[in-house]
Amino acid sequence: MDFFRRRESAGPDFNRKAPSKNGIFSCAFGIAALTVFAVASAISAGMGGNAAEPVGLMGISSAMLCVVGLAFAGDGMREREVGYLFPVIGFVINGLLLVYLFWLYIYGLI
Repeated sequence: MDFFRRRESAGPDFNRKAPSKNGIFSCAFGIAALTVFAVASAISAGMGGNAAEPVGLMGISSAMLCVVGLAFAGDGMREREVGYLFPVIGFVINGLLLVYLFWLYIYGLI
């Protein structure tokens, strides 16, 4: 009956893996960037779109947080024997926000 018994190394390994620490940092930077951008947008909307330089600085700092978050997500994807959920979420949050901020910057120049 050894024929029906599976070897331990056969098939995928569904053991629970520890989350990537760099992926968690990436998600934290993404949430921080979203928060800074939301606050800057609320201030700008409250002033009728005529906000001063500090709001623009908040937007640039949000973009910098996204770049750092993308770097952490990349490092998290290169780690071995970890769960890749947080690096993927970090890539999505930071990447989409960075693309939106770039589009907003270009739209502001036009």
